[in-house]
Amino acid sequence: MHFVEGHKGADFDLLDPARAEQEYRQLLEEQRLADLAVAGASLDATLVVCDEEQSLRMTFLHVIAEYARHNGHADLLREHIDGVTGS
Repeated sequence: MHFVEGHKGADFDLLDPARAEQEYRQLLEEQRLADLAVAGASLDATLVVCDEEQSLRMTFLHVIAEYARHNGHADLLREHIDGVTGS
């Protein structure tokens, strides 16, 4: 994704829709490479993230939590747009 750092709405305002397909393909390739990197690894295997050692299990939990948080944000935006809420 290309945007101007420090621009308040950069992650939304300065996106280039013409790059969407290319960036989606890049995302899928990065996911494939990440899957290959951990294939067969134990969830107790450790790696260094931001100068701190953590297990692969904690890394996966962090990614899942971030994904859920972003899905929640998207759901709030959708509810604001269409007014439909879950029960």
